[in-house]
Amino acid sequence: MDSSKTQSLVSDLIRFLQKWGLWEDTTILANGNRYSYSAERTCCYGSLNYVEFEESVNPEDYTRGITEERDCLGNPVWRSFSNPEHILDMVYEGPLCMLLRYDTYETRKSEISKETWEYIFDHTDILNDYLYENMNVSVLRIFWRRYWRINLITLTILYGIRLYSIRGKNIRSL
Repeated sequence: MDSSKTQSLVSDLIRFLQKWGLWEDTTILANGNRYSYSAERTCCYGSLNYVEFEESVNPEDYTRGITEERDCLGNPVWRSFSNPEHILDMVYEGPLCMLLRYDTYETRKSEISKETWEYIFDHTDILNDYLYENMNVSVLRIFWRRYWRINLITLTILYGIRLYSIRGKNIRSL
């Protein structure tokens, strides 16, 4: 794969991870470049926010780890997990690791894009579960009558988006 296609793939991958709040504690190594999550949230790479960029890096410097093997003196053997035949290497901890290793989606709510929140609300019962667990309300209509707009503002702050519709229905008509 040529350099421009690899760069495009990396950019698309970063956008996807950022959209879902999975970019935190992730590093992508491709074409001798390093793209990492910016913990200070000040760095940008092109149109991508929170990306630290470094040129001329050796992927093996970032993908070395201890194996279960021992040398003749009983010391642990370190080796690189980088494969030069692959298009890219990824090193991740944080939310992406939790998702892949434990099938658990835990991320900072502020890291999730508005588009993703809309998808979550349209395809899950997260709002209904929250209302039932925290306010003992099983139907949104009852919540709307009982708590009206004051708690709607609380939910808006909690989830960081406007709850202008739920599953395609105008919230005022519920």
